[in-house]
Amino acid sequence: DLVDRTAPLTALGVDSLLATRLRGRLARESGVQLPIRMLLGGRTVAELATEISGRAWSHSGGSRTS
Repeated sequence: DLVDRTAPLTALGVDSLLATRLRGRLARESGVQLPIRMLLGGRTVAELATEISGRAWSHSGGSRTS
């Protein structure tokens, strides 16, 4: 199934329990910790991807590794 990148996470069925699990997984896999309110605050998948990418870039000291 494809995910609509323009849909807010809440419209995709993300509730507080799922947001908590998603937050933990994002932190483990990317080192980025997002506030729960960001996941439930109406942000779209695309907006969150941009936020995570920017924070991961910042977290890595601005250097990308291949």
